[in-house]
Amino acid sequence: FPIAFLMLADVLGYEDASPYEAADVLGIGKVRQFTGITLPYLSKALISVIFSVFTMVVTDYGVPTTIGGTYNTLPVELLKAFNNLAERRSDLSIYSAILLMPAVAAFVIDLLKKEQNRSSFVNKTIKPRKNVVRDILCYLICILMCMVVVFPIVAFAAQAVMTDYPYNMTLSTVHIEKVLLKDGDKFLINSLIVSTLVSVVGTAIAYLCAYCTARTGGPLSRALHLASITSMAIPGMVLGLAYSMFFSGSAFASTLAILILVNSMHFFASPYLMIYNSFNIINKNLEDVGATLNISRPRILLDVLVPQTKNTLIEMMSYFFVNSMMTISAVTFLAKSETFQLSLLINRFEASFNLGGAAFVSLMILFVNLSVKTIAYILKKAMKKSKAR
Repeated sequence: FPIAFLMLADVLGYEDASPYEAADVLGIGKVRQFTGITLPYLSKALISVIFSVFTMVVTDYGVPTTIGGTYNTLPVELLKAFNNLAERRSDLSIYSAILLMPAVAAFVIDLLKKEQNRSSFVNKTIKPRKNVVRDILCYLICILMCMVVVFPIVAFAAQAVMTDYPYNMTLSTVHIEKVLLKDGDKFLINSLIVSTLVSVVGTAIAYLCAYCTARTGGPLSRALHLASITSMAIPGMVLGLAYSMFFSGSAFASTLAILILVNSMHFFASPYLMIYNSFNIINKNLEDVGATLNISRPRILLDVLVPQTKNTLIEMMSYFFVNSMMTISAVTFLAKSETFQLSLLINRFEASFNLGGAAFVSLMILFVNLSVKTIAYILKKAMKKSKAR
C-alpha cells in the first residue's frame, strides 16, 4: 500500500487542472472526467504501480514464513533451497528465474505502452472542492486505517515497557536496559549513518538513471530501464547472499560501504519508478527547446527539472532512509560486529524469546522513521508555501 500510494500521489501532484476546468465548462460529469482525463493520465504510472506491488508481494518471504501457515510460496521455497544449498542448487536457480519474470513482463509492457503526450507548459494546481458527504466518508476511512495501524503499535509499546506482557503488567525498564546492554545505542548510530548515506547516494543514482531512461531514447536507455526495475524482483535475502559471496575476502566486505551499496540496490526500483513516471509527465520538449537556445542538458536538469521534481526528490530520500532503517533481509549476510544494524537486534531478541526487547528496538526504529517523515512533510509544506508566494 505505501509504495502504491506514494507513486500515484506523486504523479497526481504534477497533473494540470486546466482539462478539468474545461470539462466543467462543457458540463462533463465527474465520473466521465475520471474515466476520460484521470485514468488516461495515470495509465503508464498504473502499470508501474501494479507490477511493483505484485512483485513486492511475490518476492516477500517475511509474511509467509511468519503467518503463512501451511501455504508455501516461491520465496519460502527459495529460503529452504538456501538452507540446503548443496542439494537444491538447481531449485535455487529455477525459483530465482521465476521471481524475475514479473519485472521482465513490466519492462515489455512499458515498451509496448505508447505514452500519450499530455504534458503542458501550463500547470495549474488542482484544488479539491469541498464536499461534506465525501469529506466525512474519507475521514472515517482514514480513521479506520489509522486504528488498524496504531493498535499493533500500542501493543508493542506496552510490551516494551512492561515486565512480562500480558502476564505481568508492571511498568519496567528491564527491556530498555537489555537493549542498551546489547549496544543498541551504537547500532542505532550505525543505522543512522547507513540510512542517511543510502538516502543521498540511492536518490542521486535513481534520479540520474530515470533521467537517462525517461528523457533520452535508444537501446541503452531501455537496457538501463530493465536493469533498474529488475532490482525489485530480487528478494533481499538473495541480494545479500550474492553480495556476501561476491565480495568475500575483500576489504570492502567488512565496511559500512557494502551495506550502503546493497541497500541502495535493494530499494532502488520503487524510488526510480517514482521519478521515472514524473519525468514522463513533464513536457517532453524541454530538451529540444534547450538545444535550440544552446542550453545544455545538465543545465536544464539542474535549473528546470530538479526544481519541478523537488517534492519527488524528498519522497525518494525518505523512502530510501525509512527502508534502510528497518530492513533485515539483505544486511543479515553482510553486517559484522563493527557495522551491525539496529534492526538486526530484533532477530536476536526474538531468537531468545525476549519479545519486549524486540518491541523496544522496533519502537526505536519507528520513532526515527516518523521523525524523518515529519521533516519531509514540513519541507514539502514549506516549499508549497514559497511556490504560492
